[in-house]
Amino acid sequence: MPAVPRDVPAWRPDAILKKRVSDNSDSLDKAGDGKPLSRAFSREYRLLKAAEFSRVFSAAQRSSDRYFTVLARVSPATVSSSRLGLAIAKKQLRRSVDRNRIKRLVREYFRTRVRPESGRPLDFVVMARKAVTGADNDRLRESLAGHFRKICRQSDDRNDTDQSVA
Repeated sequence: MPAVPRDVPAWRPDAILKKRVSDNSDSLDKAGDGKPLSRAFSREYRLLKAAEFSRVFSAAQRSSDRYFTVLARVSPATVSSSRLGLAIAKKQLRRSVDRNRIKRLVREYFRTRVRPESGRPLDFVVMARKAVTGADNDRLRESLAGHFRKICRQSDDRNDTDQSVA
């Protein structure tokens, strides 16, 4: 067995770690430029500032059920993709583990389903209700699917009527 240098912990030899990363060709993108595929939820897809949230709250399309309230508004012209904001209140979900579970679930749903399919960029704000804590993840995904489908359909209908009037 080769000796591990003393400055490297025995449980994490750097040579083995580097070899595993370089041998993993699945992490490279299809374009072949050598950069790994990003599955991150980067800043360009998030509502970050209070003004961005206020803009959505001021004049939004709304969809609600017992689990979520989803608000949406057409993104400004300077934005090229749909964005998501989360307003998960401590008053509704007392435990941080519940709030974090919901945030992870909503972000993952948006990242995998809504963002790739969105034609016209929309700004979404998702708010959770108390009933979320007792529901399983599949039921919550179905609820989100219904909300995003409804809002995207409403947005398309408004866009069609706006173009026909002009």
